[in-house]
Amino acid sequence: MKYRVKLEIFISILVLSILNGLVLSKVIVPIYGVSLLHCTLIAMVFGLLYYLSFLRIYSKYNLLKEINKRLITELKIDELTGLFNRGTLDLDLKKTLDSLVYSAIFIDIDDFRNFNNEYGHSVGDKVLVDVSKTIKHNIREN
Repeated sequence: MKYRVKLEIFISILVLSILNGLVLSKVIVPIYGVSLLHCTLIAMVFGLLYYLSFLRIYSKYNLLKEINKRLITELKIDELTGLFNRGTLDLDLKKTLDSLVYSAIFIDIDDFRNFNNEYGHSVGDKVLVDVSKTIKHNIREN
């Protein structure tokens, strides 16, 4: 992602520089002559345009960075329970093979399928939320 932002900034500045050169050589110099003051003012205007284009690209980059951060969190955490999902366990196990301490909890609610069939999935979802809250409130942060 870093390189794409740098490429976009480079292309923006390159295009604006070409426009700056064209304006100075084809419009400003023939009208005003070779006045240093006018050329300096035009360069300042284009400098401002460079800055504004950079800010636009930079803000888009930060927005995408934040969205990606949220997406990664959403991929790791189960939406209903708020607990880490199985995919997160698989990724974390690969990262922590050399670690000395790692804990994982697998929980099976007995006959939960029958409970869902008898009382409905909305009631089953409430049970899962309550169980997950109990788990979250009874484990350490680390």
